[in-house]
Amino acid sequence: MKSYYKPDGWLGIIVSGKIYVDFVKLEFVLAYEKLKKEINQYHKLNMSYSMVKSKENNHQDTSSTVSKPSEEASALIRRRSIAELPSCITHWTNQDVKSFFLTNGLDNTLLLLCSRLDGHRLLQLYEICMINRESMYQSLKGELANIHHRTLPIGDYLTFLHEIKRYIPLTDTICQSTSSPLSSPTMCKLM
Repeated sequence: MKSYYKPDGWLGIIVSGKIYVDFVKLEFVLAYEKLKKEINQYHKLNMSYSMVKSKENNHQDTSSTVSKPSEEASALIRRRSIAELPSCITHWTNQDVKSFFLTNGLDNTLLLLCSRLDGHRLLQLYEICMINRESMYQSLKGELANIHHRTLPIGDYLTFLHEIKRYIPLTDTICQSTSSPLSSPTMCKLM
């Protein structure tokens, strides 16, 4: 074996411990297809990363001036603390959702996927995640990789699931706004 050898392809995925296909739980053919898909995603990520890296080296000056407005917008949203968010997720606006992700340090991962959601839609995402955590992690990870060429750390996914709990309604039914806010009180967890 050569010194400084870096395994790639299927060996690289296995050695890095980032293989998420369970051959014991799945039928062999299905597990094999998932493994091939995982390897293809790995190759696409590496190719796109090297292309982005070369573009960054060529355009460093323009990227620093272009990113300033978005950094300023992020700073404004970060100023809004968690304490200022409505206590029930169904009352959240799109800005509240962005503030939640920024405050919890999820702006480089999950915010990219949820930037157009309001509280009701974020609650739906959470409910889907709770039905099948592993499958949703894989779905979100794949979507983030395909669209934004980034990986979704499991820690970010778990942080989202943990931090969002305090804003989830206690009942199974989604809070509905009525003509009078006093006619149908909504209780959310106050952890």
